[in-house]
Amino acid sequence: MVLMRSRRQWPLIRPEARPLIIHAQMTRKDQIDRMAQLGVTPSFFSAHTYYWGDRHAAIFMGPERAANMSPARWALDAGVRFSSHLTPQ
Repeated sequence: MVLMRSRRQWPLIRPEARPLIIHAQMTRKDQIDRMAQLGVTPSFFSAHTYYWGDRHAAIFMGPERAANMSPARWALDAGVRFSSHLTPQ
């Protein structure tokens, strides 16, 4: 993960820094688990599911992956702090 390489390359990055990943709505379960280990906060774009969920299920991700868009439950279960945001039009 880029975060781990960055911490090795620039050891002066403060350990209490709290990395944030914006638009993390397509995060897989294994990535949520890794975020928990690294202290990363995902921010899910929840309205994306409303507007584009059917298209992702039919074309891009398939129904199984699309069923887990914006995986807030996985984040809660893993003890990962997360946020949900909207991007104004």
